[in-house]
Amino acid sequence: RSFDPDIVALQEVDSGRAHTRGEDQAKLIAEELEMNSSFCCTVQGASDFYGHALLSRFPVEVLASGLFSEHKGREPRGALLARIDLDGHHLYFLNTHFGLTDMERRAHIAELLSPDWLGKTPPDEPLIICGDFNMMPGSRHYRRLTERVHDVQALMKDRKPLKTFFAFLPFSRIDHIFVSDHFEVEDIRVPQNTLTRTASDHLPLIAELKLISQPAPRPDHPSGIAQPISK
Repeated sequence: RSFDPDIVALQEVDSGRAHTRGEDQAKLIAEELEMNSSFCCTVQGASDFYGHALLSRFPVEVLASGLFSEHKGREPRGALLARIDLDGHHLYFLNTHFGLTDMERRAHIAELLSPDWLGKTPPDEPLIICGDFNMMPGSRHYRRLTERVHDVQALMKDRKPLKTFFAFLPFSRIDHIFVSDHFEVEDIRVPQNTLTRTASDHLPLIAELKLISQPAPRPDHPSGIAQPISK
């Protein structure tokens, strides 16, 4: 609440699990923030669920939600792809959580770039991809994804990238927000305080973005003139 977000991507969310008091965490948080919630289940028990969630102040249409087809690790992984209506402007948004091993991440990035996921997003429409990728900047899977989209922290040329994991002593940058050319990055924050360290073993990554009507020119992706729409 203190960060006043418009869109939130959460990973490792519980619903009906005994060790989190049986709460539907996505619904509970969304109600507290007066936001819409969408949930992607990746692990299901008899009456409990686990996965990731999308919260939004704007209307959401879920286009795809579920598991990646290959499960080579100890925990199934998946993604949630949605189209968000920003007062008449469409924004595509994908929330995901990759596996811990290189083999898993290779399979996950290949599937994410396939027609089943990002293939559903028109290349000329705004796109945000975010989540816990368990991959470091510069890794081959990171490089493959940044052929399609931009790491918001890398776009802040005058700022040193901020680490998000482990919350009490951040030493790694494995949580990312990627954007298409349709955005300008106005600010990046990784708040470190008692609440953020209690809420998760990852610190929150917050990006303030400005949506523009035509793709912003990048050295590696030439395009049109930036015209602000909304913030």
